[in-house]
Amino acid sequence: MRRHMSTPTEELRITFVDSLAVDRTMMANERTGLAFIRTALGMVLGGLAMFRFFEQQKHDFYELIGVLAIASAVVLAAVGLRNFRHNAREYGRLYEPDGRVGN
Repeated sequence: MRRHMSTPTEELRITFVDSLAVDRTMMANERTGLAFIRTALGMVLGGLAMFRFFEQQKHDFYELIGVLAIASAVVLAAVGLRNFRHNAREYGRLYEPDGRVGN
């Protein structure tokens, strides 16, 4: 079976099925970004819990774990946001609402 090859002057159009696939991919990107944020918030709460629950014992070990958890959460949230924005930009280039294929 031969596929139709478009000429350089011919404008490419995506089908309804293709647009649904791009929409699903964009929603998956949003879910992944929210999962990064949810995980980061959990790590912040875990770090704060280390400070609160072990403040009576005055161990530097628990404070260190709390600080590392909070610092890791900030890094994780930043990485998740960067990945989300990068992927959203790439998927936006792929699909234009008027049905044309982007560059």
